Amino acid sequence: MEPWRELVAEGKLWEASVLLAPEATGMEGMGFYAAVGYSAEARGDEAVAAGNVDSGRVFYEDALRSYLMYAQYPARGDSEDYGIGLAEDVLKKIARM
Repeated sequence: MEPWRELVAEGKLWEASVLLAPEATGMEGMGFYAAVGYSAEARGDEAVAAGNVDSGRVFYEDALRSYLMYAQYPARGDSEDYGIGLAEDVLKKIARM
């Protein structure tokens, strides 16, 4: 298991986002990681609604990763907590699967 995923499993979302920070250059523009996360989460919702739980989990994990990176590079007006909150919401969806 990747180290950031281990931290997520322990409930240490902020620490996981710090580990992912080097992968997120911050050069993509403000809000990039949130947009990627929203898209992946929506695709996960669609997959789960269609009964494809395995695909849904993959999309949710992509969303989780993006939201954690967003916590490191939030858009103007958003705090780091916003990305963490989005990640927590996705974790709740994964737990319900």
